Amino acid sequence: MRDVSTPLTRERYTGNYMGTMQARKPDSGMFRTLLRGAPRYDEPGVRGFWRAGQWVEAWGGITTAARSGRNAIRAMCRRDGNPFAPGLRGEAA
Repeated sequence: MRDVSTPLTRERYTGNYMGTMQARKPDSGMFRTLLRGAPRYDEPGVRGFWRAGQWVEAWGGITTAARSGRNAIRAMCRRDGNPFAPGLRGEAA
């Protein structure tokens, strides 16, 4: 027996547009984010709420989702005036 994933499988379980690996269909919001240079990780008007993941960035996928989390933490550190130390136990990476 083999377990097989198709684009329809990904669409069903992730909601990704047509089962794409990049999460969604390109739209004007995606292009505005690219032109602005970075997405917003904080949510205006909701104190302490931060977002990260493939749906926050202009493009999706596993590596983008991981980078999004790192970037959100970097934005939190910048806002709070703390150094961003992404290495283990505070060691610079």
